[in-house]
Amino acid sequence: MNILFQNSKYLVFKTTVILVIISCSFLHGNEKNILSHGIIGEITENGAGLYLSSEINKMNLYSKIGFHFERSNKIKVDPFYNTQNPGFKKTIGAIGIGFRKSIFKNSFSRNINLNVISEYTIGNTLQNLLKSNFNKDYNRFTVGLSFQIFNGDIFKRYDFCFQNSNSIEGIFLIRIHFMKNF
Repeated sequence: MNILFQNSKYLVFKTTVILVIISCSFLHGNEKNILSHGIIGEITENGAGLYLSSEINKMNLYSKIGFHFERSNKIKVDPFYNTQNPGFKKTIGAIGIGFRKSIFKNSFSRNINLNVISEYTIGNTLQNLLKSNFNKDYNRFTVGLSFQIFNGDIFKRYDFCFQNSNSIEGIFLIRIHFMKNF
């Protein structure tokens, strides 16, 4: 019974986050470029990630859903200069929500912004996600700087972040966002 109660708490949390994002998108309904959608590529010390992302531009909120692929160990070089590719140890499914705040909006150029970002992501290994099991060791909190370049309705963002996670190696990560305004 306790497991059923814990799963229902996460279901309520996920549903609440989705409803907040949808309802906030209608707050500024008569403006152009309210939502942005795109992909995020991420690199950490010992892995990589690929995510789909949606943003509410006026509120500076974004959400992401995707996978992080963690390698089993680092690439090793032996004395005879043979490299070993270790393969992937685990695939982590992740759902996250984040906030960004502009600190230098159009100060460098008309199309360049510098933002501070903060994000919280929940997840677990793919096998446990299919069973709706979440483990707090796979959750992570991310803080960093974001450098954003606009080019019409398409923009790129480069994130340089620090993360706190027990299951993902490395505290530093780099992300590249490719987004399109709608």
